[in-house]
Amino acid sequence: MGALSITSCCCFDLDIGGLIIGYLELFIYINNSYNAFSNPFFSQPGWTFLPILICVCWIYGVHSRRIAFMMPSLVVWAIAFIICTSLLIIFPFVALACDIQIHEHLPVLMADHLTKYTGAVFFAALTIWAIISAIIWFITAVKYSLYKQMQTAIYGRNADVYTECINVSV
Repeated sequence: MGALSITSCCCFDLDIGGLIIGYLELFIYINNSYNAFSNPFFSQPGWTFLPILICVCWIYGVHSRRIAFMMPSLVVWAIAFIICTSLLIIFPFVALACDIQIHEHLPVLMADHLTKYTGAVFFAALTIWAIISAIIWFITAVKYSLYKQMQTAIYGRNADVYTECINVSV
């Protein structure tokens, strides 16, 4: 996991960066939860509490230096990173397939008109998706680095060996 190892978060220590990310997440999730309850068309507002719970676990884990409480948030962000990166890789192929199908089913003049804008829209969407992927990578990297830093501080220099021994003995 060398690609996820960083030493600071926007010129802050990892502890402070992890707390800033946690509190920003909490603010966003509470805002989304409020919007879900105020929207009568939202089908299941109960699901909005799960991200809040995961975020509160992260903040508690960072404050109390208990790495077990940090794990749910780390897993969720790692899954989000994997999904977002996979979609970033798959997106150009899907866009190309859709572009080919559009040209097969539309009249020539309309297809030519669409072609002028398809490339720009595709490039803009791909750029936005790449920025989102980079932000998710950075948040995942900060959370993973903070987790590993706390694990090393708690279990000593051989934290990876200790973790592997626990996993083997269970």
